Amino acid sequence: MILRCLYGWCHAVTLDELNRAQPTLLDAALEALCGADTYEVAVDLLEQLLEIPCDINMPGTNGVNETAILKVAGALVLMNRALSGEEEDPELALGLCRLVGRMIRSQRHWLALGSPEALQVVQVGVRCSALPNRLNGPALVLRSWPDLTGKGGPPQLAPSLKEPLQESLLGVLIRQAAYPEGFTDWEDAEMEADEFFTFREQILREPLEGVYYTLKEKSLEALYATAQAAALKGAWEEEEAAYFCLHAIAMDVKRDARGKTVNVDQRERINLALGLMLQGALRRGPLESPPPCVKAASLLISDFAAWLSKEADPRPLTLAAVQYLPGALCVGVGWGDASHALSSLASRSPEMLEAEDTLTALAQACDDAARSGMPIEHRCTATRAMAQVASGLETPQLNAVLERLCSFSIQRLQGIQLGLGLGCSFSIQRLQGMVMIPGLQDIGPNPNPNPNPNPNLLEVWS
Repeated sequence: MILRCLYGWCHAVTLDELNRAQPTLLDAALEALCGADTYEVAVDLLEQLLEIPCDINMPGTNGVNETAILKVAGALVLMNRALSGEEEDPELALGLCRLVGRMIRSQRHWLALGSPEALQVVQVGVRCSALPNRLNGPALVLRSWPDLTGKGGPPQLAPSLKEPLQESLLGVLIRQAAYPEGFTDWEDAEMEADEFFTFREQILREPLEGVYYTLKEKSLEALYATAQAAALKGAWEEEEAAYFCLHAIAMDVKRDARGKTVNVDQRERINLALGLMLQGALRRGPLESPPPCVKAASLLISDFAAWLSKEADPRPLTLAAVQYLPGALCVGVGWGDASHALSSLASRSPEMLEAEDTLTALAQACDDAARSGMPIEHRCTATRAMAQVASGLETPQLNAVLERLCSFSIQRLQGIQLGLGLGCSFSIQRLQGMVMIPGLQDIGPNPNPNPNPNPNLLEVWS
């Protein structure tokens, strides 16, 4: 009853103020964490008290304030030890996650100083981030990491909070990003598909950016090592998670790969690790890979199409990406990502797609996907990308590519005509007359080294 009254009274009271005015009440609240009947209200009270940052600039400059924080830090460590028993108490785990998450957010400047007690709290935070049932307790802690390690966190982190600890956190983030172990489909999974993808995009992205902000090239090297080890032991879930993590930090990696924010050595290591990651993602054919891995590889092609086109010797990787896409277009879960990857490559490296056999393979894959139910928006994206490449070809090649790109549409139109009893009069030649005026034969190659797609040609699929 006393704690509930205190909870109602303390809405405008800070941890410092309570400890200065009534230190015994704070001690009682911390002791209540050990009581089954008082645990819940004690967590509510302490979470509320931690909401306002303590006024500490350096350890020891304000003994009362630091004493209050140290009391709470000690209580969190004890809770963590209690959680380490043989049977995990879900209520205890959730309460610990709530308090640690709140402390990382509101007391980040004290934590950033890296005292032994602060280091213990951060280590408890890493442990809480790795707990099961990731949508509940762990998510509360994962949301808090950007306040400590991200761009908006304290300007300086103690050395003890950098490499070793951030590498441990990165390992946790990879595991939490992984598909459920033994995943086959979402019907039997521990969570809904929307929950999983929302968790990855909205909860994990910022902590991953914070880790990269601290570790830079070392985070990419760790991701590559994880992906390689997972591939060797056949753990596709962990391998795909490493590729997702690279996708999540793609914007920052691309910026640093250009060397504008890092030194020369870092830039070289970033580019090397990035090339190895892409090579690993593309090493297997799409039809030999689990569908989520195909989706992840297609995302990386889209993310780094500009990097592939601008680096000194990207051609083997670009060629691997081009050869990967026909198969990726045939994997249902990756239709959208593969079509966007094709569009990105067509914009950045059209010359790598101009070979007739390449365009034929891509067009065939798009036809097969259309017959399998690829949504019209993805078909439009893929076909417009191929039309963009074809618009710079010589006329004979352009004729052949147009016919191949339009074959599926022509067949559907012919089927409609037959169904209406109108005969089968629709043909590629008639389509040329409708779309290309005065005709396809009058559209010659564009001498511009970076030709814009012919607008008539791009309308073929609309």
